[in-house]
Amino acid sequence: MDAPIIEKIVDLLIDLCKDAFSGLKGKILLFNIRRRLRRQIFNEILSKYGDTVFYNDLDHFLTKNDVVCNIIRNCCDTSVFHYKSKSQSVDYYVQLFVEQHPNYSRYHYEIRTLLQRYFEVIYLALNKSNNSETRIICNTAKELANGLLSELQYIKSAVEQLDKKVDGLLNEPECMPTSFSYDEYRKHLLCLYPLYPADKYLERKIYSKYESNIQLNSLDVLLKEKRVLVLGEAGYGKTYESVTLLQSACLNEHTLTLIPVFISLREYGLLYNDIISGIKYKLGPFCNGNIDQLVEQQLKEGRYLLILDGIDDISQENYRTKFYAEFNNFAAQYNDNYFFITSRFNRYHGELGEQKQYFLTALNKETIQKELRTEGIAVDIPQQYYVLFSNPFFLSVGKSVLKKSTNRDIFNRSRLFEELFQKLYGGMPQQGKFSDNVPLTYHDAQNILGDFAYHTFSQPSYSYTEFDQQLSKIVPENKMRIIGSFVGSGLFRIEDKVVFVHKLLKEYCVAHYLVHNFPLSRNVELYSNLVEKDEWKEVFIFAGGIFKDAQAQDEFLDFVMERNLPLYIECVNAKSDVNESDIDSVTRLLTQIHRTYRFILSKYFSPIEALFEPVHTPDRFTMEPGSKIAIIGCLSEDKHHLRYWFDFVSADESDVQCINEQQCKEYYATFERKALFQRRNFTSYYVNLQLSGLSEDSGRNIAINLIKKRLAELIEKKNLIESKYLLCERITYYQRKVEALKGLDNLLEMQAVIDKMINEELKKTSNLAGYTLNGVELFHLRDLLHCLNQDNTILSDFILPGPDILMPIQGRCFTWDLYSKEQKERRISQFFYYHEISYLSMVDYNFPSLKKYFRRYNDAPYQVVVEVDHNEDANPHDFTSQPSLQYYYVASPTADIPMPLIRRAQGKRFNDHDQIVCDIQESYLKQGRTVNCITTTRTGFMFTLTSRRTRRSGPLSDYVYSSIKESLADVFGSIP
Repeated sequence: MDAPIIEKIVDLLIDLCKDAFSGLKGKILLFNIRRRLRRQIFNEILSKYGDTVFYNDLDHFLTKNDVVCNIIRNCCDTSVFHYKSKSQSVDYYVQLFVEQHPNYSRYHYEIRTLLQRYFEVIYLALNKSNNSETRIICNTAKELANGLLSELQYIKSAVEQLDKKVDGLLNEPECMPTSFSYDEYRKHLLCLYPLYPADKYLERKIYSKYESNIQLNSLDVLLKEKRVLVLGEAGYGKTYESVTLLQSACLNEHTLTLIPVFISLREYGLLYNDIISGIKYKLGPFCNGNIDQLVEQQLKEGRYLLILDGIDDISQENYRTKFYAEFNNFAAQYNDNYFFITSRFNRYHGELGEQKQYFLTALNKETIQKELRTEGIAVDIPQQYYVLFSNPFFLSVGKSVLKKSTNRDIFNRSRLFEELFQKLYGGMPQQGKFSDNVPLTYHDAQNILGDFAYHTFSQPSYSYTEFDQQLSKIVPENKMRIIGSFVGSGLFRIEDKVVFVHKLLKEYCVAHYLVHNFPLSRNVELYSNLVEKDEWKEVFIFAGGIFKDAQAQDEFLDFVMERNLPLYIECVNAKSDVNESDIDSVTRLLTQIHRTYRFILSKYFSPIEALFEPVHTPDRFTMEPGSKIAIIGCLSEDKHHLRYWFDFVSADESDVQCINEQQCKEYYATFERKALFQRRNFTSYYVNLQLSGLSEDSGRNIAINLIKKRLAELIEKKNLIESKYLLCERITYYQRKVEALKGLDNLLEMQAVIDKMINEELKKTSNLAGYTLNGVELFHLRDLLHCLNQDNTILSDFILPGPDILMPIQGRCFTWDLYSKEQKERRISQFFYYHEISYLSMVDYNFPSLKKYFRRYNDAPYQVVVEVDHNEDANPHDFTSQPSLQYYYVASPTADIPMPLIRRAQGKRFNDHDQIVCDIQESYLKQGRTVNCITTTRTGFMFTLTSRRTRRSGPLSDYVYSSIKESLADVFGSIP
């Protein structure tokens, strides 16, 4: 029965050892090896395992797929695939066999044991041969046998010790369900989810949001809290932490009576439709009785330690929404169990209720430097890369790239993954030759996997059969060798499913495939369909860093800039530098600045473009017909310092005007004189490229930073196009500053007073350009009053209710004491109502092309719910007597903006956060909508009375501008 395997091993020897078995002597040597193999296989394998239930099917599988030889072939060259464990190929074939024969899924341990014996037999059969050509195969077989034996002995010992402790703890046999095999299940988990090697991942701790200085062990926290949510960025090590926790739960004496279940949520909605089905799917092969009854009983007893890894990996939005709702109900119903959940930040917005959030500890600069030194890497890392390498996965990539490499320059994440792919797939140069053990060049391998990843992009994992079938469609020839080389390369993780070693690596492969096989110029429709999809975001970011040609990269980035500004900004932050020798550095810098700055302003900020340089000029100045905006600038000789400015030039002049360092002073002096004569603003900009960590290909970054800086100024100075509510709030502030306006409540009367004051001053000074009184610019106030009166605005309709209680003649009081309970609630209600109307209208006025990216705006229309605790029992002379508020918003019951719902706190207690989150989600789900931002805020009544920033009136404008700033951060990242 084992003769075909023996012949395949002999064929492998002949293939790899070439002429070692030629001639009479070689034939005799080969005959002896064949005889020893036959004898050893009969004694060590057939006689011991021939009667097992799975043996015949396994023997057929091993022969058909040439498993033993493929594993040896992939591992026999020590210079190839040295970044992965040699047992990975074994894992793949074991899983493939179990998938094709699911009734043997509980025999992982025994199947691995049989394979270990095969490698030991091959080692013993070849070890007596003194032929140097067979020594490599002999040593590889020995290494595989010893490695598997060590793993199996460790698992067996650990499970036996645990079984003794479990028996001692439970005492009563009836407490252990006879239908469930605990020891086989633990062996299965320890085989399926081995710990990652220490050279790839660093041991991590977690910390809570409010105790960031205290580092905690995940299992300790879980046993104490019962529910743990770990959030992190892509590649931050969340899955590693989950697997580490699983290992600990299998072996720790504090979890002996618990049943750990690892559920990768990328399978949710695909392999099972709910959490209970997922548990049954994992435990079914180890249950001989009624699995439904068993799981229900153990859930009620609180016997499960559930590890739900990767909410962000749930493939579809409707499945993700379903999971959140199901988990909240599931955890409430079975609250004696333990739940460990992980997610990326951008996929979680409070949907699990008042769940304490934990984060994985980042790697600080000292740790990164230590890790690099440990690997023998003595290189200066630019400051910005310490932020990148605080992510452990990126650090592992960086170490792979830098270790023993002559090229120590790291430019972007795409370059990092390019190098990582090369290292994982045989360490060959991109255009390298074929080798005996790596049947593809690096470029071909990357193209095949890119094709595979692109056409299965929405599929987060693959069954072993699917993996084989999909690759077989793409691989032109030599299928088993090539698929085997992928399995053994470390590019994939071999668990109960086949997955890319990291989601980011899959996204990088797709990006590479698109860039090299689908030129943008001929596939505009394809890219247009993908650029707005959130799940393709990382692919576009990687693509921006893959281009080597400046023109192709510019075409791609300009395309993204035109269609998805937030994505464009992320692409720019991660793109590669593609300066070409025939392109002057200063020309490329200024061209990028001009193109990015002018396009973003004209496309996304057209209503307020006049508030940005150089258009930001006095009203009396107008551009001459036929003129346009150009950029003028120079780069220092050492290429470290850039200076530039914008100016109006005639239509026949160049948009980009490069001058040398000596000409800069003269040109700028001319620009100043011209701007002064036209009575308009003039500003020049200076960038220290070296200190800023910017390259000579960073013009786009410079332009984006310039826009962000101006946006911060506009928000700080409150200079956007405003709603009537904010304008009237400003009028009431000016009233208190200008004595002549005090006591007036009619805007027409105010206008008459201000007009008279200005006219009197104009009689004294006819060329009066401005008139400031007690900090109020009266020309501006006059224009504001004229604008409001043209619209027949009634001031009292747009301002918040004021105090309705007189100031006491004697003694002191707090501001809130001047408001009755009813008046406080009226002010609160109108404050949030005016805020919602103002925010939405100002977004419409100022950012009509950006509003689709604003989470708050897309949640509208919504209804604000405000819970009020009037603190009537507090000491009236103490600051704690200030009324307390808790507010959040739910979906509006109508298409209109409703008045806020005011609720008085019952028993001095605000509603539970979990209940609020459920209410928010349910309100949107009822309307078939998805909420984008779930948040609750607690504050005091003074929030509605004074500006926290200036400590004076203007709370409404403060809140509106703060909301707009948060929305702009959805596009640009943090606004300074």
